[in-house]
Amino acid sequence: MHSRVFADVSKIPSDPTEAALYFFYRGLQVVPFRIYQEDNGKYIKIPTLKWKETPYQHDTKTRSLVEKQVQRYQAFGIVVPKNICVIDLDKYPTGLNNLLSLAEEAPETNETFDFIDTLTVITPKGGIHLYYMMQSN
Repeated sequence: MHSRVFADVSKIPSDPTEAALYFFYRGLQVVPFRIYQEDNGKYIKIPTLKWKETPYQHDTKTRSLVEKQVQRYQAFGIVVPKNICVIDLDKYPTGLNNLLSLAEEAPETNETFDFIDTLTVITPKGGIHLYYMMQSN
């Protein structure tokens, strides 16, 4: 796996609307979300575009909807393309600690991996998503 999803991760804007448009213009399916927290503390994500039911279009109408809805709700996701691998590390007693345990148990190798130098997303619950591009054969 390559450690970078994009040529220069530092160019991804920190503003949610600008970041959503950054991904949209690169051909990714950007899906705005409305996120709210229930009384029990659980986070609920509701897509504001019907991206499963209708074909996703990279046109000015969809771009405008994405821009307006991300501005309003300040949250979005991307539909992960087939050549992208996402490692989802939840912040539970087992999440990040399990990754460290696996690393300790793995046999030694000369191969090196850089798990930080990639597109990294912090989830609302404090977990981490790491995005990696798969090498083509």
